[in-house]
Amino acid sequence: MIQISLQVCKIQAPNCSGGDQITAVFTVEDASGNTGTATLVGTLNAVNAISDTVFLAINGVDGASALNTVMGSISVTEVYQIGYNVDENISVSLHVTDCKGWENIEDFVGYTNAVMNNQNQYIENHEGEWVCFIN
Repeated sequence: MIQISLQVCKIQAPNCSGGDQITAVFTVEDASGNTGTATLVGTLNAVNAISDTVFLAINGVDGASALNTVMGSISVTEVYQIGYNVDENISVSLHVTDCKGWENIEDFVGYTNAVMNNQNQYIENHEGEWVCFIN
């Protein structure tokens, strides 16, 4: 299972107030190239209240659910390609559409198998490639 928290890294949507609805799509990819998505629909405040204690759990199983944060309920819809293996996940990207239909200028991508230092920065080799662990 992948546990996502936005406790330290909040979604910015300058066109919207905290009570406006946004859509956040987390796309995951495993080592074989299979993907899946977890689509969240809720207020900006509710989505930004996803934390280390009330986290988004991505488990690789299709379905719909609700995630209740201190700022409100978020509807979550998960869809995965056949063969997707959450235990072999290598990346998670985030794409946001704000309350006025504006999309991110650039999606954020995190590497779930990359090594990070204690300041949450990816460690690179001398060729600028991420250092990753292989299990």
